[in-house]
Amino acid sequence: MFTISYELARGSGCNVKGVLIVMMFACSASFLTPVAYQSNIIISRRAGYTLRHFLPFGAGLALVDLLVTCILAWQMYPSNGIIDTDTNDSDY
Repeated sequence: MFTISYELARGSGCNVKGVLIVMMFACSASFLTPVAYQSNIIISRRAGYTLRHFLPFGAGLALVDLLVTCILAWQMYPSNGIIDTDTNDSDY
């Protein structure tokens, strides 16, 4: 995921840090299913939860996470619209 996100950000002129921050939060947003994370599996087995128990709460939480992450990344790491062709990647 990192390589794809990095190359897409550089190729489109977006701020690389902002795109990578959004990617990191997206990869950690495991709210929708009981098998998305270890603690979800433990809880769902012991309490007898199924997918329909996770979806209503997880969908709302995922939507809030998506909106907050994208808005904050957009404000904190604005894109200047200029494609950076410098090959020095030390500041990314």
